[in-house]
Amino acid sequence: MTTPAAAPTEVTYVSKPSDVFPEKLQPEWSKAPTIFDLKADLTAAKPSHDLMVQNVQRWRDHMHCEGEAAPRKVKGRSSVTPKLIRKHAEWRYPSLSEPFLGQDTLFTCKPRTWEDTKAAQQAQILLNYQFETVIDKVDFIDDLVRAAVDDGTVAVELGWCQIVNTRKEIVPVYAYYPVPASEAEVIEQLQAVMALKSENPNEYKNLDPAIRASAEESERLQQFVTALDTGETQEIEVQFYEANHPTAEVCDLRNLYIDPSCNGKLDKAMFSIRSFETNYGEMKAKGIYKNLELVPWEQLTLLADTDHKSNTPQDFQMAGKARNKVIGYKYHGFRDIRGDGVLVSIVATWVGDILVQLEETPFPDKKLPYVIGSLMPKRYSLFGEPDAELLIENQQTVGALTRGIVDLMGRSANAQQGIPKGFLDIPNQRRFEAGLDYQYNPMLGRPDQMLVQHTFPAIPNSALDMIALNTQEAGSLTGVQTFNGGVNGDAYGDVAAGVKGVLAASSKRETSILRRLAKVVSRVGTKVTQMNMAFLSEEEVVRVTNTEFVTVRKEDIQGRYDIRCDVSSAEADAAKSQKLAFMLQTIGPNVDFSVTKKIMAEIARLDKMETLAHDLETYEPQPDPIQEAMQEAALAEIQAKTAKLKAEAAEAEARAAYFVAQARLNHSTADKKDLEFVEEETGTTHAREMQKHQSQAEANQDLEVTKALLSPKGEGAPNLPQIDQAIIFNAISRNRDN
Repeated sequence: MTTPAAAPTEVTYVSKPSDVFPEKLQPEWSKAPTIFDLKADLTAAKPSHDLMVQNVQRWRDHMHCEGEAAPRKVKGRSSVTPKLIRKHAEWRYPSLSEPFLGQDTLFTCKPRTWEDTKAAQQAQILLNYQFETVIDKVDFIDDLVRAAVDDGTVAVELGWCQIVNTRKEIVPVYAYYPVPASEAEVIEQLQAVMALKSENPNEYKNLDPAIRASAEESERLQQFVTALDTGETQEIEVQFYEANHPTAEVCDLRNLYIDPSCNGKLDKAMFSIRSFETNYGEMKAKGIYKNLELVPWEQLTLLADTDHKSNTPQDFQMAGKARNKVIGYKYHGFRDIRGDGVLVSIVATWVGDILVQLEETPFPDKKLPYVIGSLMPKRYSLFGEPDAELLIENQQTVGALTRGIVDLMGRSANAQQGIPKGFLDIPNQRRFEAGLDYQYNPMLGRPDQMLVQHTFPAIPNSALDMIALNTQEAGSLTGVQTFNGGVNGDAYGDVAAGVKGVLAASSKRETSILRRLAKVVSRVGTKVTQMNMAFLSEEEVVRVTNTEFVTVRKEDIQGRYDIRCDVSSAEADAAKSQKLAFMLQTIGPNVDFSVTKKIMAEIARLDKMETLAHDLETYEPQPDPIQEAMQEAALAEIQAKTAKLKAEAAEAEARAAYFVAQARLNHSTADKKDLEFVEEETGTTHAREMQKHQSQAEANQDLEVTKALLSPKGEGAPNLPQIDQAIIFNAISRNRDN
């Protein structure tokens, strides 16, 4: 097969796996919303949104000491402002992000039933792969944590990126022939190949093309056929996914509008609107927008829309229609589009006053594509509060005290010297200023008494105490330990129990925040899994290790399972590790090593030493040869002693049985002799002998009678004596009885 030339590539960036977009911008809906209806929702949500933006901006200003939080400039006075809020935030960032990033897997899927085990395993593999390679896990978690700490609320928008490319390939032409029923071996091979296609698609692709063509044509025709290469080739166009993965972006709250009537529950919100920056070239490349030619791209600018908060410098502007940045609005909401009273989830986009997208939402859950969480939640509010809300007054107080101290020291004439006028004449004053020996008039006084050395004034202890008090209060409010005298155990007593109480309280506060952020991440994983089931291609090959590849099929990730993001703070892990270490000390060295190994592996896992934990779990101790030989010798000795004891016991048992049998024999012999003596004395023996002889005589007599009766009569017959009739009758009767 020859290598085809590179074909022109067609790239389509779509919001869902759909190659067909309706010709009309507005589908055939009886009550299709207009751009004015959509902007009405934006206008209705603006007052509550502006109030939230004011709070966010106020928190950001105090964090960075700018805007309304910047100190007033006074000539000759200090304008320094300690960033107390920023300091607490910088300590908060790693303590919240490390529990997510310090473990190998971000998501765990727990099956609800045993039937969902395989689906849960496949979904877990796919999710962790996507957040490890497709979505930058480190950037995503850092953005999520910083948004929550800075603004008090984090909002994540979910989407799907799909780029479809086409290329031309030259493939051989096959001729197909039916397989006779007599060739059972060929039919079995085709059945095995067809089964391999569904069971292991990755291995199926490595088979010979002719074998794969035979299996595919047999499956299509429902008849077993074989493919034979005709030697000819043909050029075909093949479509493939260059990108087919989810997207997760942490939004700027200032550009996100949520239905204010949702009462703090995002699932009850009827719409959400987000403003974003785009241009003509980007929207045209996506291929899902219409009416782009009606938008005045060169007339619109970022500064034209004052409601959108942009990080682009105001003096920066790109020239040209394709690159000029403008503001667009993305609308997700529920509308009665058919007039039957049923709310349908839709998505719409407009730029300026032109509606460029209007369709039903492509997302499988038919909900808003956002996940929102908070650092410190507020009741009946979708948005929370950051630590800055608690620390503004402390920062202002510490700033005022610090500026007073700086002004006190800065306005002093430190290191300057004062010389009384006329104390030195001009030549000696010059020598004094040059650092040389000089002469002075002793009548006016000594130089060490006359010269004045200026130094910094002493800082009042009250100012330092106030700074320390506010710093400690800030640490108590947030639970952040900044190692500057903030959180300590003085309130509980300067003992180990007091320090332990402070650490436990701080850990609980941090764990509570982590639990809320972990819930946000788990909801993100749930939405991504739902999109995987709807938008994922038939097969996604996921690298699990350096050598192992696991094929995840679309059907295999459908099931009932719970997606979790298990996190724990460093303090909580340290507390568990200490408890396990104490348990290990308590049980001592005499317990079975398998129990000790499990506890040690768990301690290593809590200390983020995964390799050591794995080595401990798989470790099997090798016995000492000398100790093993000694144990074998001791075992052999014990076995020999046991065998000897068993033999002795068996011999004793046999001897006892012999004596019992001998005793029974003696008793029987004695009884027999006693019985013979009694029978001899009573005449029983004699009577028995007489009866025996009589019975024998009668038997002989009966025999003779019988012979006589049976002998034939006539000549030659012997002359029998005359027998008494009574004797004959008795003999016949006895024979009959016998």
